[in-house]
Amino acid sequence: TVLCNRPQRSSNNNNMSRMTRWIHFILLFLHRTTVVAQEYPNITTDLYDNRTIHRQNVCKLHQKFYSGEVEFRDALQGIDVRVLVANGSLFQMKDGAIDPEYPGLIGVLMDELALRAGFSWRNSFGIYDSPGENKTYTDLLTWGAEFYDVTADWWIHNIERLKLGVGFPEGFYDASYILIGEKAEASDSSKINFFNWLEPFETNVWWAIVGTIFMS
Repeated sequence: TVLCNRPQRSSNNNNMSRMTRWIHFILLFLHRTTVVAQEYPNITTDLYDNRTIHRQNVCKLHQKFYSGEVEFRDALQGIDVRVLVANGSLFQMKDGAIDPEYPGLIGVLMDELALRAGFSWRNSFGIYDSPGENKTYTDLLTWGAEFYDVTADWWIHNIERLKLGVGFPEGFYDASYILIGEKAEASDSSKINFFNWLEPFETNVWWAIVGTIFMS
């Protein structure tokens, strides 16, 4: 894992000139016209191969942002982000390349992120089909997070993976195991209901639990 020191943020942020903004707009327009090109995965490293690291050191970009040299939205401008992505319904391939008609939800999201942030990814990605024999998706996720810039897939956000050092984007959902139930409005909030512990299950479920206990 690459750790970056955070410098003091300069109060004198350099505002982009009008000409620079126009150039930026033109580059984004050109990027829009070329981002949907048909590309093949050029990273062919075997899964769990620890000899080749595709993850880039972005500490200099990190420092430029915190020193005020670049705005947050421009921090990845011109970078080839190296992505590990699953070949499936969320990322669709056709004839060994990204499907030019519809690349899947992940492909659409990555294209939009690339358009807004000014980076590219279609020429620097690798694919996988499954975690492999005797491996779990958590094994695959932790390996991908360590050896690629981004691991793009439908990853469940849970405490186990957070403890392993995996970072997730904001706005995801917590898939930890919890027990919830619909809470009815109390007619009199001043009274204590000693049977609240029965509310998570309906009566038939509780009878089934009791029957299972006595019959087992």
